[in-house]
Amino acid sequence: MSAQPSASAPLFFSYSPRTQLILHSSLTSAQLFAFLAPPAFLVSSLALKRTSFSIRGLMRYSASGAALGAVAGAGVGGARAGSASDLEVNAKLGQMASFGKSSLDETSVRRNDYATIGAALSALLTPAIFLKRAPLPALVLGGASVGLGLGAAGYYIEGATKGEPKAV
Repeated sequence: MSAQPSASAPLFFSYSPRTQLILHSSLTSAQLFAFLAPPAFLVSSLALKRTSFSIRGLMRYSASGAALGAVAGAGVGGARAGSASDLEVNAKLGQMASFGKSSLDETSVRRNDYATIGAALSALLTPAIFLKRAPLPALVLGGASVGLGLGAAGYYIEGATKGEPKAV
């Protein structure tokens, strides 16, 4: 059972099955770390007083969190895909493409779309708001990281408020 190319994610399905699993794991982990990094920085700087709070530090911490999440997710996905047989990899992709009654288009792709839109908007808005407080590259990358996490979280919040449970 192999996952068929989807009209909404043709680039994803153009890779080998093992690479698809690694990319999926990497993106999911980056979204999680991007969501958790800003609150972790705020707790570290405001509550624990380990560092002083600054926009530059927040943006740097956010971008580092998303990058670390992507690398960690790729490592975990690579370990899983490397230890699995071709049949198991194809079964996992088939499971991703038809999880329960919903499809990959309704869950992962939609969450990824929300995260991408959030990253793009935040990468544009953050420098517009905080331009004098940090260097432009830090604002763009940090803003994109914050938007990545908030977009993915927004997808789950939307599902919770509509009463539609979503698969994680």
